[in-house]
Amino acid sequence: LSTAIGLAARRLASSDASSKIMIVITDGTPTPGDIDPGIIIPYVAEQGITVYTIGVGSEQGGYARHPLMGVVQVPTPLNSELLRRYARETGGE
Repeated sequence: LSTAIGLAARRLASSDASSKIMIVITDGTPTPGDIDPGIIIPYVAEQGITVYTIGVGSEQGGYARHPLMGVVQVPTPLNSELLRRYARETGGE
């Protein structure tokens, strides 16, 4: 999550747009090896980028379509606290 947001923020940072907005649709759960949100969130905020987050999933995990096994349960729960933190600390919702 944080790695992807950091990459997108780096691209937006060089934009001449008067407002920079990022809409993130995710379960909010960091992937293995992901960058610490405590590093990325201040960087995003310093670039003047507002992050709006949309949480997908539930506290119990969710379902995904697997190309061979059809619909399977995914044990990754919704990390709503991290999504709220990204939004709150960058001026989004």
